[in-house]
Amino acid sequence: MGLERRAARTYKCSRCGSPIPKGTIYFRDEPHPLARHHRGIEVQYFCKKCISFRAPEEPPTQPKQKPDKRSDFGRTTNSATPTDREEKSRFPENFNPDIDRYDWRSAARLFHYLWPEIGISLDCTRALAESIRVAHEASNACWEVSMFPFHLQLNVGQVEALTLKADEVRLLFRAPLSKRDASPGELEINSDPYYPAVPVPSGVCTVTPNELSSLPSAVRKAHNAYVRAAASFKRRSPFKKAFSPAVLEYLEVALGKPLPRPSYLSQLGEMTRVDPLPDELDVSTPMREGAKYQITVNATGTTIRCSR
Repeated sequence: MGLERRAARTYKCSRCGSPIPKGTIYFRDEPHPLARHHRGIEVQYFCKKCISFRAPEEPPTQPKQKPDKRSDFGRTTNSATPTDREEKSRFPENFNPDIDRYDWRSAARLFHYLWPEIGISLDCTRALAESIRVAHEASNACWEVSMFPFHLQLNVGQVEALTLKADEVRLLFRAPLSKRDASPGELEINSDPYYPAVPVPSGVCTVTPNELSSLPSAVRKAHNAYVRAAASFKRRSPFKKAFSPAVLEYLEVALGKPLPRPSYLSQLGEMTRVDPLPDELDVSTPMREGAKYQITVNATGTTIRCSR
């Protein structure tokens, strides 16, 4: 993932180690300036083969193992020892909402560490994207998605609608939904509404991320019904200040499809984007002697201004 460039010199792929010859297309993952300064994160270079979202054609050298439940972010008992760079870039100890919620590269790292297997990660992105579309159709200001160091959460109205963690996915649903229709998901339901703010018969379906793709359509229908109900009771999200545009940008990159934005963003002002610094200095425009150039780097982006 990153910005597509044409190599000005020979690079080494940060993932597979193969050379990237000069003049060929490669992808550059430029960390946020503050992330580079405080976390020690370095620029990464990826060849076209490694940037593909498809699984590798070669069979794995070792049999796949079901991930153990994680007691810490991105760490599993059966995973390989992380590199020093990965340790520095791990959340939650280095999570900064003022930076990471606005940088899609941070969202990409979060997805990678929560769900290292590409197939499982894509299942989670599809589930989240579908719930966002349903919420937006119900009311274009009722929802928001937040990025946290341990999980991602979609809120609709005043309540949680979908939560994605490393070892479980929680989908709120509107009853009726039987255990048989929800298998392999596990149901939590009683006579009272799960959240009083949405006074309808409801519960929670919990499933592991690797079982998400096998959930019956009945679970998705019941979940969509709950999302619409939550939107009807509160049509403007009270959590809009926690909205994380980086998550939507990453979903669009991963799925190759555009996603809607809540209407309240235009009222709050344009969300600040984090744009990477240029790979190399642009020398096509001559610099006049005596001209003053100022580069301003703030917590959420980079602005370049020129004055004479």
